[in-house]
Amino acid sequence: MISNFQATDAKSKSLNPLEQPAPVPQPHQETVRITVTGSPEGVKAVIYDLHSRRFAEANDWCPLVPTGKVGEVMTVLIKRVWVD
Repeated sequence: MISNFQATDAKSKSLNPLEQPAPVPQPHQETVRITVTGSPEGVKAVIYDLHSRRFAEANDWCPLVPTGKVGEVMTVLIKRVWVD
């Protein structure tokens, strides 16, 4: 069972999450990457919805990055989760 989400530290936020090495998990922790892809408005709506549910701070997501498809962007959130 997954519980107690924990945001990454401020140092890792300054790097592109797709280029940085994954943080070394502690025992009973895993690092996961959550990717959201869509229109800028749709992606922002998901970010704000997850923020309102206290899943992640809106500022914890990487900046929106164009995917190469017209009108499509993506963003990534790196989270450490406790696992049983």
